[in-house]
Amino acid sequence: MKRIAALISAAALLTALCACEDDTDVSGDERPEDDVTVSAQEAPTEPAFPELTEDDFAKISVKSNIIPDKMPDAVKCIDLSTLSFGERVSPCKEPEVFDKYAEYFDDETKELYRGKPMSGYIWDEAMLDGKVYFAVNYDDLCLLHDSSVYCFDVHSGEVKELVAQRGLECSGCFNGLTASGGKLWYNEMLPDWHSRVCTLDPETGETSVFLEINASIVYMNVYDDCIVLDEYTEDYSSATVTYDISTGAELSREEGAGAAAPGEDPVYLCDGQPAEVTGGFDGTGYQPITIKTQYYTLSSELDNFSSLFLWKDKVCIISDNDFAHWIYTYDLNSRERLMMDFSGFKTGIIVQAGDGLMCGTNTVTNLSGEWLAGDTSVLYYVRPEIGTVYRYATCDHFDQSVSGSSCYFLTMRNVDDDMLGNALMPDKLYYVE
Repeated sequence: MKRIAALISAAALLTALCACEDDTDVSGDERPEDDVTVSAQEAPTEPAFPELTEDDFAKISVKSNIIPDKMPDAVKCIDLSTLSFGERVSPCKEPEVFDKYAEYFDDETKELYRGKPMSGYIWDEAMLDGKVYFAVNYDDLCLLHDSSVYCFDVHSGEVKELVAQRGLECSGCFNGLTASGGKLWYNEMLPDWHSRVCTLDPETGETSVFLEINASIVYMNVYDDCIVLDEYTEDYSSATVTYDISTGAELSREEGAGAAAPGEDPVYLCDGQPAEVTGGFDGTGYQPITIKTQYYTLSSELDNFSSLFLWKDKVCIISDNDFAHWIYTYDLNSRERLMMDFSGFKTGIIVQAGDGLMCGTNTVTNLSGEWLAGDTSVLYYVRPEIGTVYRYATCDHFDQSVSGSSCYFLTMRNVDDDMLGNALMPDKLYYVE
């Protein structure tokens, strides 16, 4: 009886899919042509905490429906293209000290800098709790002596200078500005191959020194439990060093330069609660993926994943196989497992945002057969359960951040500068709350 019911269900689904194939509407509200390959069994009354396997889902191949130049309703946008940070003359350009700091320039080049005000441009940026923080540089001569951090409130639109560092004793432009644990973090260069890591209060602008080291900081990453630095010393040796974020104590040191990598395993959240995820590559081989949340347990036949996103009513697994990238969406309401080609997004940034995924690529892509040449970055919003991909923005550069349940993508544009070449200024802020 179940087999007959399943066949009837599959036939009805095929009929509906054929009807969708003839529909030319590309509003993104309906899934494009699907290919049903396996029918799911009819499920009995749903338990309070279902334990699901592959047999509970119909396997469907979905062709992505790419909609260009349209922003989905879920994504909000703020235009920052008119935002200006004014201009200042850095202290190192003052007449009494200028020749000292410009001693290596020829006379013609010196005149290009001498007393010339500099329009502030973005050096680094960070996003935290509905606010965007811009580290802005005004020193195009030394890149050290004149900088500020500005705060932009997403909801009120207010822009204020949070803190400024101006003076010949200053030694950086809030390098590596980032947000973690409710604080802003940055690093500074000091004389004689010394550096320090500092914190910045996002409300008061108060700064404090967290850690000083006898090395230059090449790269810094801040995580919930640790700070990871790529360090370079006077004797030309390098190391990746991990420090405890509470005490500043050194936790580990790996000789040789490398990208500052996270010190902890990824945490997968479902409605803000940690989920238990096992499977994938275990060091010796690939094991089937099992996901246990506060709502369900899902045992998948997939054994290879690079990213994983969880909702109350669906699971998205990004998997690499057959020299391609796929996104598998387990829809717990329809009991369908949808497989969609995800090759154009894998090399970029992917974050969970509302009911979908926000993606940004800084690479050339051939999605939908179209090549985007040069350094063009592209932003997408993906609704995997209906196979819809909104390609809603292109930009020169972007940065992204997740704060609580909110997701932010800040786009920036290149601005030509006589001395610096391309400087960055904010363009638009896209976000989902």
